[in-house]
Amino acid sequence: MDMYGPTLLLLVAGGLLLLGIIVTGLVVLIVVLARRQRYAQPAYPPVQATPGYPPPGYPPQPYAASPQPYYYPAQAYAPRSGGSGCLKWLACGCVMMFLAVAVVGAGGYFAYTSGILTLDNLMELAGMGPAYIEIDNFRDEPITVSIVQLDVAEDDYPITAFYELNSFDIKVSTIGEAGRYQVDFGFSGGGADLGTCILTLSGGDQIQFVPLPDQIVVNDVKDPVSTGSDLVVSTSSLCR
Repeated sequence: MDMYGPTLLLLVAGGLLLLGIIVTGLVVLIVVLARRQRYAQPAYPPVQATPGYPPPGYPPQPYAASPQPYYYPAQAYAPRSGGSGCLKWLACGCVMMFLAVAVVGAGGYFAYTSGILTLDNLMELAGMGPAYIEIDNFRDEPITVSIVQLDVAEDDYPITAFYELNSFDIKVSTIGEAGRYQVDFGFSGGGADLGTCILTLSGGDQIQFVPLPDQIVVNDVKDPVSTGSDLVVSTSSLCR
């Protein structure tokens, strides 16, 4: 699956770049439409002339008994231009967005090629990664462990795994699908079962089993249990 890592990173970076272009185009369209609408309408409502008194030295009309009212001309206001500042901020935002996409893409590619970031990590971040079941046999005798997927559709085959572990053997099983799984522990010679656990697994879970001479310990590696009863398979809330 590692061969698809660079392709996945390129797809993610391309998607972010395309999203940035679409958002930028929408913002530019909204700004242009707003500017057109603003300039199509008068910037200020028309100012009505108000009557005033004649200015000083105004000659009286020879034929008028009283001075006629004088109207001052309405003052014309030029529309304010503030669009250039908005466009500057918009251009700066576009440049910053493109730089951020470039930095994220370059950093992701470097992290993948150096092994810091793997495809499993990306899948786990998306909640679609595999789960892991680890068995550490601390008994003085060999044991068998079987894992069977539950709640499977009629036309599908369940995921199964079977392991034989000698004393102090460690085995890690990778589970590719989320769901409920039954984990059975028994003797290698076919004796009585040592215990059973019904697990509900999600992407990225890491469950650890440690068979001991008198009991089987279970623990969630990412979210360790806090009570003693949850450490034992027979009473643990993880096995329900």
